[in-house]
Amino acid sequence: LKNSNLDHRRYTMCHEIGHGFGLPHTDENPYNSNLGNCLDYTDDPDQNLHPGEVNFNKLRNMYLTNTERRVEKRYVRGNEEEEIEEERIIITRTLEYRG
Repeated sequence: LKNSNLDHRRYTMCHEIGHGFGLPHTDENPYNSNLGNCLDYTDDPDQNLHPGEVNFNKLRNMYLTNTERRVEKRYVRGNEEEEIEEERIIITRTLEYRG
């Protein structure tokens, strides 16, 4: 990596840190479409510099023990009200690996 460009180094760092957390590859074919996450094998690292939602979901399933889903109301664009479903992580004890 010493002679690689910045994007390649950033991609590789993200990729290897992901493996350190136990994440698998999201795809192992570097010649198909980019999936937009750093656990995707790619020939275009600048398109895959960060973890994607699929990676964060996998981490949640691996390490968090309790989750709660709720619907929250908030005001958007003036007085219009919109319901937004979001996932809120509730940690009630020390994180544990559930492999």
